[in-house]
Amino acid sequence: MYVVTDEHDFRKHLSLDLTASAQTNQIQVSQPVITYLAEMLAGYLHTNALFRSYEFGDLKREKMLTPLSLFDRTARTDTPKLKRIKAQMIGDECLFLLSLFYERIARDGQGQVNLHRNLGRGAYDYLSTDNSSIFWELARDFDDISQVVRDIEQAKRIESMLKKRIEMAAHSLIYS
Repeated sequence: MYVVTDEHDFRKHLSLDLTASAQTNQIQVSQPVITYLAEMLAGYLHTNALFRSYEFGDLKREKMLTPLSLFDRTARTDTPKLKRIKAQMIGDECLFLLSLFYERIARDGQGQVNLHRNLGRGAYDYLSTDNSSIFWELARDFDDISQVVRDIEQAKRIESMLKKRIEMAAHSLIYS
């Protein structure tokens, strides 16, 4: 059994798992994207990045997934930098949720799967500056990359670590 001794070690192990999963699935994923995915996954596991407080009218939530639709609420007045930050958050969260909680999202129908897929792809596409960027690859190969993340050795461990919080938050995300 592999023992993780620190956060850097965990990211390295995630990178190795992602590389192995890509090879097993015969999916080509560039090393910069593997590194990005390992950083993203480790970041979600070692912080409360997914769980924020938000308010929309009378609806107030603490430490929950923010419904993705709320990110667009202020889009007209957002600065270009803030639009890019929000797009990256949307892309990452959609990829994370579809990768590790696909079955949960699919229980609510193919429309929810398509919504998350299209939001994630669109967000990464918005961020891509050319055909060689990490975000371009994430947008182009969103489904394949989601499969690579879904099949990593650590996926079940990650899922069990977050399952209760994500289940509660996903319900809020889907039905808010």
